[in-house]
Amino acid sequence: MVNKAFISDLNHLEEFVEDNKSDDYIRDNLNSLGLLRDLGGAYQIEDGDVEGMGLGPAIHRLNEVGIELLRIMKS
Repeated sequence: MVNKAFISDLNHLEEFVEDNKSDDYIRDNLNSLGLLRDLGGAYQIEDGDVEGMGLGPAIHRLNEVGIELLRIMKS
């Protein structure tokens, strides 16, 4: 997996520790490597209502493999 990754993309792993709504090639690359978890495309607004169900970019966060890789990179 890491052999197929761009180092410059791996430097962005920390941006995905929390929910991330980015819609760019870095997210696409990390997702295709199996480092991200797709949380869907619903956006929650402050009063608890759901806005834009399924619209816009999907929300992603590191999965277990991504978290472990980030931990290794930081050590």
